[in-house]
Amino acid sequence: MEKYIIYYDETTTSRKYVYTIYRNSVSDSKDVGDAIEFYDKDTAISVKNYLSKREKEDYKVLCIKTTFDEVE
Repeated sequence: MEKYIIYYDETTTSRKYVYTIYRNSVSDSKDVGDAIEFYDKDTAISVKNYLSKREKEDYKVLCIKTTFDEVE
């Protein structure tokens, strides 16, 4: 399973993850668990491009992959 989240680098060692998009602003959090999750890569990239233009910030998309293995 893959999911995509949008973030930007706050500093060289800290990221901020987008968790709410309003008409005129964006809310972000340092907790990746708060982030909006997209299940379609193209949608995540489109939203990232839109936010980057609107907010004048260098947003990026992070892909999180989860695998499930049966043990017994």
